[in-house]
Amino acid sequence: MKKLQVLLSVLMAVSLLLAGCSTAQPTQSQETSPTAESQEPASATTAPEAPAAEKVSISVTMYNNEADPANKAFAQVASDYAAANPNVTFNFEYIPSLDLPSKIETMYLAGNEPDIIVFNYMGPSLDWIKSGLAVPLGNELKEWGLADRFREDALTTWTEPDGQLAGIPLPGFDWPVWYNMDILNKAGVDAIPTTQAELIDAANKVRAAGYQPFSIGGNMGALTQLYQTVINQAFTQDEQAAHYRTGDYGSSEAAIAVTQSFIDLWEAGVFCDGCQGMDWGAMESQYFDGKAAMGFDGMWAYNAAPEEIQQATVLGGFPVLDGAVADKPSAIMGAFVSQGIWVTRNGAKQMDEVGKFIQFLHTEAEYQTYLDTQAALSPLKDVTAQADQTSPLYAQSLALADKVWTVRAGETLIPSAAWNEWDKIAVAAMDPDNTGTSVIKMLDDMYVNALK
Repeated sequence: MKKLQVLLSVLMAVSLLLAGCSTAQPTQSQETSPTAESQEPASATTAPEAPAAEKVSISVTMYNNEADPANKAFAQVASDYAAANPNVTFNFEYIPSLDLPSKIETMYLAGNEPDIIVFNYMGPSLDWIKSGLAVPLGNELKEWGLADRFREDALTTWTEPDGQLAGIPLPGFDWPVWYNMDILNKAGVDAIPTTQAELIDAANKVRAAGYQPFSIGGNMGALTQLYQTVINQAFTQDEQAAHYRTGDYGSSEAAIAVTQSFIDLWEAGVFCDGCQGMDWGAMESQYFDGKAAMGFDGMWAYNAAPEEIQQATVLGGFPVLDGAVADKPSAIMGAFVSQGIWVTRNGAKQMDEVGKFIQFLHTEAEYQTYLDTQAALSPLKDVTAQADQTSPLYAQSLALADKVWTVRAGETLIPSAAWNEWDKIAVAAMDPDNTGTSVIKMLDDMYVNALK
């Protein structure tokens, strides 16, 4: 027992000695750490968790529907941004293009407009900066480091008369005529028509072969754009701009002549049966389903068309009509008047997050995918759609500029009060009971009233 007591005493002494040594002498790691002496116990030095980022909801209104290729591409960018920023959510609403301006203005009056609107710079939207519905973005574009990357013509298109940038232009477009060579060849037409006589002859042969000739939606904007493609065969580009702004079409014998020729085409059966009542979807379906030999659609539809239609289609201009000044078929080319980003009064309240999203969209990798999905004209100098990643129609479109009489898009030139009235004039121009003279008088009278 005595030996055991002695042994226990020795062990206790050794234990105390070792304990003293461990507190008196720092370890090697402590010696090499410059902050060892100031460090507190771990429980006291553990950093508190960073507060969760504030949740942000960004509302976006777009025209047409979510299946639209351009809309799908934009929504995908938003999805990519939200994935990288979990605190941010996007809420999308889609409104038919003809209804969107009035609905947005109603929402604005109620104080609940969306943060971002993706819409054209045309008609009613020309007044959005003046009314305070949207905020100018020129300073922001510079702050975000984006201003120098944009094509000058894209920014100029979206610049207000007082020099303010109304919005940020998204990809532009060409708007040519589509010719299904498989159908034309079956009908005995070996080449795309380039004159009025050739167009009528081709239409007759196509009808005899059991197909519709030229598909066009007569109760929506496509008809107006087609009539503008036609009437501007009477003018140079500078003259086109002047007449879009002020009217005075009656001073041009060529404008009266090509309008009469356009009316004659309707009477000759060049356009599809029932075209007058067709909307956009029906128009596209008729051509995409291989039921019409000729169609009229913009660059945005290149990727949307069925592959067999893409392969069969040759792009061109609208044939030169009798009385025209143009020496080549005409087409709307290089337009940046379509979709752009408008930041509203509400969106400006959270401009920090909205701005980060816009910057994210314009990163080279993200914008490249965005463009390739649409096969569209880039407003950026340093990012262009890759032809091998898009529809074969895209490459055709890029080579078309020198082959057609270029028509300017009138969206930013036509006074807002006259914009919707152009639709009525286009409808009048497809009525064989009218004449070129009477339609042009309607057009000039409309401008007089609109500009009062």
